[in-house]
Amino acid sequence: MSTNSINPIWPVLGGLFVIGIGYCIVQFYKKDKLRKKKVIQTSQTGTQNNSIVELFSLHIKHFSGTMNSLCDIINGSSELYIAEINFNNLEQIIAARNNEELKKWFSIFSKDRNTWDIVLYKDKATEIMNILLKCGIRSQNEKTITWSNQSIKKYYKPTSVQPGQECIVEAPYWTYNGEIFEKGLVTVK
Repeated sequence: MSTNSINPIWPVLGGLFVIGIGYCIVQFYKKDKLRKKKVIQTSQTGTQNNSIVELFSLHIKHFSGTMNSLCDIINGSSELYIAEINFNNLEQIIAARNNEELKKWFSIFSKDRNTWDIVLYKDKATEIMNILLKCGIRSQNEKTITWSNQSIKKYYKPTSVQPGQECIVEAPYWTYNGEIFEKGLVTVK
């Protein structure tokens, strides 16, 4: 065997490697396309977007406590099981409203939820957040605050904070119609 000859196994292994990479890419794009299709399907349900906002507006006070958890999913700081818990909570909130139209919308919106990955949870959390923002809920995006007697209305009080101490805002507070809708979280600097 001469030193310039090529072992015939290398081209075969190279071909198999290329086929394997191609297969992985195709599977990734199929899954991504399916995820996008699910998002499009749920946002194009028979119910008009405005009527969904109206339905949520009728029951808006019951969604207090969900804003920062939705933000965590959207920002990618929640793990899959936390996103599942948050959506279970949303489902319970909606079920307790005894509004058949809202329940039907959520049922279609969250169809096949047991197959969702964290990316689809993020997309769905974004859709819910957009609905709640259209209802008039607003985030107050302070980065730091000086703790005062007024701060207790906006933020949960850390046990070790004293008036005049600087605090870092970990999660914003939310307002609705000029009133505190959901308290935020701070830590002492």
